Amino acid sequence: MKKIFFAMVFLIFIMKASAQVEVSENAALENDVGITPDSNFYGLENAMKRIRLAFTFGDEAKARKELEFAQERLKEVKLMIEKNKIEAAGKAEAKHKEIIARLKAKVEMDVEGNDEEVELQSEIVSSIEEQEIEIEDIKARIQVKGELSDNQRQLLNQLVESLKADNKEIRLRIDAREDKLKARLQAKGINEEEIKARLEEKKEIGLDRALRERIENVKRQIEKSEEYLNKKDATEAEKLKADLQIAREKLGLAEDELKIGNYEEAKKLILESLKLAVLIRGDDKFKEERDKLKERKVSEELRKEKLENAREIVKERSERIKEVREEIKESRGKKIESYDEDDDKDEIEDDDEDDLEERKENKI
Repeated sequence: MKKIFFAMVFLIFIMKASAQVEVSENAALENDVGITPDSNFYGLENAMKRIRLAFTFGDEAKARKELEFAQERLKEVKLMIEKNKIEAAGKAEAKHKEIIARLKAKVEMDVEGNDEEVELQSEIVSSIEEQEIEIEDIKARIQVKGELSDNQRQLLNQLVESLKADNKEIRLRIDAREDKLKARLQAKGINEEEIKARLEEKKEIGLDRALRERIENVKRQIEKSEEYLNKKDATEAEKLKADLQIAREKLGLAEDELKIGNYEEAKKLILESLKLAVLIRGDDKFKEERDKLKERKVSEELRKEKLENAREIVKERSERIKEVREEIKESRGKKIESYDEDDDKDEIEDDDEDDLEERKENKI
């Protein structure tokens, strides 16, 4: 078994090393995903993934591996759409659906309420958040692709809706799992504030990383749109450049929101900036949709006010988390003292019993 495994690893390494890769966004995607659905070796790579999963031990570790594979499948979908390989994009989407089905089964399993499960819960939430943004990215790219037939566009739109439905369904299962975790932790005597602090702290670390990576991706999309506009007639490009500037401003605001831990607002702004940046490449065809995205443009004064208010909220939340942690430490200390008092009481009772026995013996 091991010989077959290492032989397959070597074969895939050789194939990847010999591939001709262009220096472009597609090349970066190809580098991320390795062998793509349009390759004759795609089935072999899937077999390799199954072997890797088989050699991964523990439910939590397997779930993490599945999340990694799911994100890779979405990148494959995006790459195949960029290359106009609709059938291959469908293959990747089908594989993503299989992974999500397995993940659904894993998150429905019973939980014990340990730290590993809390950490995994946060990782799953972060990964699904990231996948949702990736799906919106795919949707925007389909909208601006001019070389698609009506039938191809319809197929791809159906593919996107299927991806969104899968993610929506797993989100419901994840929420149900979180409720189970909370119930288990409460049964162990952990109060609601501590449970919330544990889950939020881990979740925020994952979200922060995922959203920062997504911001870098949007910056690349803005650069790509800027290159597109530079090739157009100056007069024609002028209005679109104004829209691109709004995309930049929205992304800047997203970075500010991220710094103060306002993750939901940061996510909204990242998505708006992404859609606006990509739709610019559709010229006037998506003017109405771009105008809707621009409606949420925030003035500099309001931006400063929002940031100041958010800072206060984050400060209050941080102080409350600190208080909760102190309360937890104090309550744990009291429990230990209580145990010590009980032990002392037991020892006193034992000593009293021994003294009584000794007095009886002396009396006899």
